[in-house]
Amino acid sequence: SLAGDLLIAQNAALTNIDGLDNLSGVDGTLTIDDNESLGNLDGLANLTSVKTYLSISNNSALTNIDALVNLTSVGIGLRIHNNASLTRINGLASLTSVQADINISRNPALANIDGLAKLTSVGGPMTLKSNDSLTDINGLTNLTTVGGDLTIDSNPALVNLDGLASLTNVQAGVYVTSNAALTNVDGLIRLTSVGEDLYISINYALSNIDGLMNLASVGGNLRVTGNTALGHINGFEGLGSVGGSLIINSNAELDNINGLLNLSGVGGYLHLTDNDALSNINGLNNLNSVGGDLQIRWNDALTHIDGLANLSSAAGIVTIDFNTALTDIDGLIKLTRIGGLGIAANNELTNVDGLANLISVDRTLFIRFNDSLADLDGLTKLIS
Repeated sequence: SLAGDLLIAQNAALTNIDGLDNLSGVDGTLTIDDNESLGNLDGLANLTSVKTYLSISNNSALTNIDALVNLTSVGIGLRIHNNASLTRINGLASLTSVQADINISRNPALANIDGLAKLTSVGGPMTLKSNDSLTDINGLTNLTTVGGDLTIDSNPALVNLDGLASLTNVQAGVYVTSNAALTNVDGLIRLTSVGEDLYISINYALSNIDGLMNLASVGGNLRVTGNTALGHINGFEGLGSVGGSLIINSNAELDNINGLLNLSGVGGYLHLTDNDALSNINGLNNLNSVGGDLQIRWNDALTHIDGLANLSSAAGIVTIDFNTALTDIDGLIKLTRIGGLGIAANNELTNVDGLANLISVDRTLFIRFNDSLADLDGLTKLIS
């Protein structure tokens, strides 16, 4: 076993590392980087452990890492990055856990990660990013726990997350973003809580999020943005609280948010913006508090906000603007004090009677460019 680090890097003519065939372990970091002629790692066939990091990066001719089949332990982290010809990682088939992070990114020929089939836990973050040929993540079928963030980002051929069906616990955030072919998130079906943020964003083929139906809480921010085929968010029906902010933005086909019917509180701000088909927000009927700003804007089909009828506390600025079909704001009837108020460019708004119980606005109040607004009688109780 090598007592320290092993670095094999920037050897342009290196075609093999067969001279290392007696090496059984590396007590430090093993780095294989930028060896443009290296086609395989056959010289590491007897390697069983790396005590800190294993990094395999920028080896443009490397097609496989099959020789690592006896590797059972990586003490801290695993990085496989920017290997242009790498088609498989089956050499990791004996690996059951990684104490810190796994990063598999920018391997354009990598079609699957079946080599991780024995992996049950990752102590830190796990990132799968910009692997252009990756169609599935079935190699993660035994993964139950991720100790850091789980990031699945910019994998254009990925169609589902079914390989995550055993995942029950993510201690930090979950980021499912910019996967153009992803149609569903059914693989997250056993996930009951997310410790920090949950982002479901810019997945153009995503039609539903039903795989999140067992999710009860999000500790940080919840962002559902830029999913142009998403018609509903019924997968959030079990969600009771969002510790941070809730952003639902630029989902062109989203016509309702009924999946939020059990949501009672948002710790940060609430933004509902630029959802062209959203006709109502009745799914917020049980929402009683927003810890930050409330922003409802650029929702062209929204005619009313009655779904906010139980909202009694909004700590920040309430902004309702550029909702061209909105006729009233009666859903704000329980609000008595808010941080600020802006109502602008809602062309069909005829009254502000929904503010009839508003007594105090801490900061700025502006009402402008509402072409059909005939009076301000709804503000008769406003004293400060």
